[in-house]
Amino acid sequence: MSMSTIKRLAIAVLLISTLGHCDEQASAPSQNYPLLASFQNQPKKWDIFADVLVWRAQETCSEWAFVVAPPFVAPPAAPITGSYDAVLKTVTFDWNAGVRAGISYTFERDRWDTQLYYTWYRTSGSSHINPPPGQVVQSQFIATDFLLTLPGFSISFESAKIKWDILFNMFNWDLGRIFYLGRSLSLRPHIGLQGGWIYQNVVSEWNHSNTLVSYNAREKLRHRFWGVGPEVGVDSKWNFWKNARHALSFYGDFGQAFMWGHWSVHEEAHTTANVTTINTQPDRNMGSLTFQGAAGFVWDARLNKNGTLFTLKLGYEFQIWTQQLQFFQHFSGILNNALILQGVTGRFLVEF
Repeated sequence: MSMSTIKRLAIAVLLISTLGHCDEQASAPSQNYPLLASFQNQPKKWDIFADVLVWRAQETCSEWAFVVAPPFVAPPAAPITGSYDAVLKTVTFDWNAGVRAGISYTFERDRWDTQLYYTWYRTSGSSHINPPPGQVVQSQFIATDFLLTLPGFSISFESAKIKWDILFNMFNWDLGRIFYLGRSLSLRPHIGLQGGWIYQNVVSEWNHSNTLVSYNAREKLRHRFWGVGPEVGVDSKWNFWKNARHALSFYGDFGQAFMWGHWSVHEEAHTTANVTTINTQPDRNMGSLTFQGAAGFVWDARLNKNGTLFTLKLGYEFQIWTQQLQFFQHFSGILNNALILQGVTGRFLVEF
């Protein structure tokens, strides 16, 4: 772990411990802001919550093929001359639903609270290319691209298609405390751990029939990541309307995790010409940063003075996983690009 990461964690711990010794008005909401505090988690209470995620994924470097005009084949009899246009093609991922579920507990002493939750999300994207006469397709994947070095094989294809799957599994635990900065604003700094795995599978198919060897190719790329590390963040809540039983507020949350990660990548291309090419990269171990943010509206309802608290939240959320994409690409070499997850998140919480 780098010195800068250690310094950031030390600052976060110092901030939380310092806040713990702040003025009593900030830590005694039941005395100073009884109505606002009544819509926060109560001491010695459990909360369970479930989120519905409608997210979309974006890979910052998901170019998988490019269309070239005019066409050319290889191996050429002479050096290629002239002007050629190449248009890169990307994968667009679908909007898909995911879930997050967890449980939290508020301690009686100083109202510290802790929560544990799990996030599951799965999505896929696809694309296909069938260019008109006068254009050809080339691959960005090294296992398929390696076929160009074989005698009689073409460096270009007549058509291609791809399916890209992402499976996201993540666990989070944190410890935090709510502080009141007036009658309407509360902050919850927290520190904890984040760990899990992200699996990506890419299957592409390539077709060609105009060279000495007529063949189809099918490539499979397996991209695996797991990581674990500390996280810090601050959740905020600003109440703009309330009465004795209901409250409407705006929330804004931000967090950052410093994860130690492990990547493994394997890809291979099989052809109908009984030729297989395999590209296995050495496993990689290194640190990685993740950023999370969310903002939206929250409605709290307490049916009676000491009754159960119900909460509904709806807002926008994003997660940026830096350095997530690590496979070898035709022009760029080994990638070091981000995976971005963003979309709408809705939560239902009940206190018991």
